[in-house]
Amino acid sequence: MNLLVGFLPFASFMLVERASSTVAALVVAAATAALLVIRQRATGKQAKLLELGGLALFGGMAVVAAATHASWSVVGVRLVSDAGLFAIVAGSLVAGRPFTVDYARERVPASMWSSPTFVRTNVRLTATWAAAFAALTLADVAMLAGLPTVVGVVVSLGALGSAGFLTLRARTRR
Repeated sequence: MNLLVGFLPFASFMLVERASSTVAALVVAAATAALLVIRQRATGKQAKLLELGGLALFGGMAVVAAATHASWSVVGVRLVSDAGLFAIVAGSLVAGRPFTVDYARERVPASMWSSPTFVRTNVRLTATWAAAFAALTLADVAMLAGLPTVVGVVVSLGALGSAGFLTLRARTRR
């Protein structure tokens, strides 16, 4: 499965949140993550860290939001979501298993999995995504502190666009 597909729960959250309520967006994001996990399992594959992390993150947030009936701001929920993504991605680096490896192994022969180039590429890509999510998290904090939303959106789009571009570029080099 494509790495960018793994981000569908986060994208679905952003889209639904704009058109509906925060709780509805959290539920849709959790359901999207669950469908990705089910899809992986149905094809006999292990669920990937990003999909499992998205399911835990959005599922947990949806349960808390529904149970507490809290009125969360959009930026507040984005902050938790982006910080959660950063934790998942950065945690995979700290654990020595970059989250991109799960996706790369679907596209690269097993004989290359231990090559220094394969390992280095996945560490770099994961670090790139970690930096992007750190930038998103900082932009969310800045928006909560009063930074104009447009600046936060521009920073977010720039960070995600850069990480996505570098990921697609790395895929075409193989």
